[in-house]
Parts: sequence; structure tokens; C-alpha cells
Amino acid sequence: MMMINIFGVISECVIITYFLCKYFGFRYHDYAIVKSSLFFIIIAIYDYASGKYIPSEFVAFWGFFLLTFLFSFIFLKGNALEKIATCALTFILIASINLPILAISSAITNQYPDAILNSNGKTDVLILDTFFSKIIYFGVLQAILLFRRKEKIVLKAKEWIVIIASFIISILIASLVRLLLITHSTQPFFYFFIALCLTALDLIILLFIIWVNRSISIREENLQIRLRLEKQEKETKLINEKYEEISMLRHDFKKHLHNIDKLLDSDELDNARNYMKGLLEQQNDSLLRTIHSDQTILDSLINEKIQEAKETGIDITCRLITTIPDKLQMDVCSILTNLIDNAIENSPFSINSRIIIIIQQSHGYYRITVKNTITHSVLKYNHDLHTKKLNREQHGWGLKSVHRIAENHGGRVDVYEENNMFIVAVILQDD
Repeated sequence: MMMINIFGVISECVIITYFLCKYFGFRYHDYAIVKSSLFFIIIAIYDYASGKYIPSEFVAFWGFFLLTFLFSFIFLKGNALEKIATCALTFILIASINLPILAISSAITNQYPDAILNSNGKTDVLILDTFFSKIIYFGVLQAILLFRRKEKIVLKAKEWIVIIASFIISILIASLVRLLLITHSTQPFFYFFIALCLTALDLIILLFIIWVNRSISIREENLQIRLRLEKQEKETKLINEKYEEISMLRHDFKKHLHNIDKLLDSDELDNARNYMKGLLEQQNDSLLRTIHSDQTILDSLINEKIQEAKETGIDITCRLITTIPDKLQMDVCSILTNLIDNAIENSPFSINSRIIIIIQQSHGYYRITVKNTITHSVLKYNHDLHTKKLNREQHGWGLKSVHRIAENHGGRVDVYEENNMFIVAVILQDD
């Protein structure tokens, strides 16, 4: 019986020592073997002695926990809160593995758990219990180490505190269950305290889920903002390029007028006409076929999208019926960028592909409508308009961004199909 207990203590302490050293790694590798061996000897002696001389398992646990934490804190790398949580986890796993195996052995052999654990039980049953529990314990910790190598755990202090609190409550529950299993106690106090711990654990889990959802929401918002900024930077760069192109054209404008004037003075009408035709052919169509209004940023954006669509063989029609106020222009540009890009990407490659843009005002609301030709229904097979691109983290934010802008301005987004056209209408309140 004593040899079985010694085997259990040694194997358990070896597994814990190996796990902690591999999980965190030493701060300084000098005398690493000596440090780990000394730690193993100390906890092995304590584990064996506590089973004989410390009547309270709860007190014995906290002593063991303190030793493992001090070793991790002094000699190993890593966050102090993560060390507390990891040390607690090693003991939770011991209870989570030992208790079910003890219960299964009790059911198979028809013996009480306390009879199996002391000399009154069959030694071979205790040997099998010890062997299987330590094998499973080692396997679970190895799986945790494997996960640790693949995933970097980055949590804030309050998140570690929540995890530690849940682990401590789990340890309390496991200790009480083990006590009930061994002593066969029917005291209501034990059951009440277990129920109280389970309630507290549920509340902690709920709190952690709320934090996780909040973190995910913040991460999505940050990603959306970053993507919008990237698009705006791209649009700003294109606008600057167009401005430089127009500036060059204006610079040469006087020279060309002077040359034409000379030709006209010399009655060389044919040469003057040919000279002007040559100028027209040299200029980029995007400078000549443009939308002109008193809204420079909006004009530049729409003109650039007209050029992009033309390069892919898509015809764009734009009706700018109202003037967008300055405070809405950036948001309207963001809406148009997303909707027109989506329309260009999803328009079929055919001579009949069209995109129609309408911006108008009615009854205190601005309405931005973008239509594009479709060959078959989109909403029928993808009603929620999930992105079909491979990298979903980087795509699918266009319509989400549009919805968010509409909500911020007390409006809405309508998506529907009509006459083989896919239509997105964004309504913004005239603040």
C-alpha cells in the first residue's frame, strides 16, 4: 500500500515539474536541472508528508499550490497571474481525473471509495486506479503544452483574475465532492456550499463571455475602421493624381491656345482643326467625360469609379440631383466607395452590364441608390449577403460599414432586386 502511494506521489510530482518547466521555460538556464530536481524533491516530500500528517486536504492543497507558484514565480518566465492560473489548473485536473476514475472503480468493484483508498481495499484495484489516473493526467498536460506551442495566450489582468477565480471555485467544488465521496456525508451544509460555488462559477463564466463578446466587437470595429481608412487613403491618392493631371493640363492650356491662335491668324483652319483633334486624342477620357458639380470630393470619387467601370467594360450612369452638405460628404463617399466597388465586382462580364448611381433628397432625407445588372437572383441564394471570398476577415465589411453609417445618421439600408437589377438604397437623415 505504501509503495503504491509513493509511486503515485513520485509520478504526479514528475509530471507537474516537467509541465511547469516546459510551459513557462526558465528565466535563466544556468543550473536548470538542479533547480527542477530540487523543486521535484521538495514537492514530493511535501506531498507524501501532507498525506500522513496534515488531516485537512484543503490545507494540504494550498501548501502544495504555494510551493509550485513560488517555484514558477522565482525561476520561470511569464506573467504572474498566468502562473497562478496554471498552477491552479494542474490541481483541478488532478481532481477532475482522479474522482471519475475512483467512482468508476467503486462501481465496478462494488466497494466504497474510502475502502479502495485505504488498506481494506484490493491492492490491484488501487494500482490500476493510480496507473490510469497518472497516464491520463500526463496526456492532458501534454495536450495543453501542444496547444501552448501553437497558440499564444494574451489576456488582460482582469481576464486572468476571472480565470483564477473560476479555477479556485472549481478546486473547492472538487474538494467537497471528494470529501462527500469518501465520507458518505449527508450534511446539508456541504450540498448548499457546492450549489453556491456552482452559482458563483456560472456568474463568472457569464462575465467572461460578456468580456469576450465585447473584445470581439472592439476588434471588429477596429478592423472595419482600418479598412475604411485604407480605402480613404486610396481614394485620396487617386484624387491627388487626378489633381496633378488637371494641373498639368492647365499648365499647357495657354500654350495650346497660343498655337491654335497662330494657326487661325494664318487662316490655316484645317491645321487648327487637326491640332485640336490631336489634343483631344491625347487627353485621358476620364478628364473629359466627368461629373461636374460644386462637390469636389464627391465628383472626384464618382469620376474615378466611372473610369474603373469603363476599364472592365461596364457602363455607369450617374444622376446627382442634390447637393450633399460638407458634414455628410465623407460618409457619403465611404458609402459610394463600398457600394460601387461591390457593384463592379458583382456585375456580369457582358456588353449589357450597367451600374446606375442616383443621389437625391426628399422629405428631409438623402437617398443614395446604387444599382447593378445581375443575371440571376443574389438574395435567393445568399439572403444575408455573406462574403464568398476566401479571406473572410479582410472582406465582407463593405455593407456592414454602410449599415453602421446609416444607423449613425438615423437612416437605414434597403437591399432588393428589381428588373434584373440588384439595388442597394441608403437613406440618411438630413441632420
